[in-house]
Amino acid sequence: MLAAVLLAVAGANAQESAEFRPAELAGIWQLCHYVSEIPDVPGILKPSNTFKVLSDDGRIV
Repeated sequence: MLAAVLLAVAGANAQESAEFRPAELAGIWQLCHYVSEIPDVPGILKPSNTFKVLSDDGRIV
């Protein structure tokens, strides 16, 4: 029980000290998709032939 309380307090303190930093997404990104032969089974992540170029502010160019 004491361990759970210590973990909860440590987790709350870690969240308070973390500051937000925007991601740097500029560059060329290759899109991916999931492919599955059976509808109820999770697919495999595969790269596609589609590329997107993102500007410094994260917009698609």
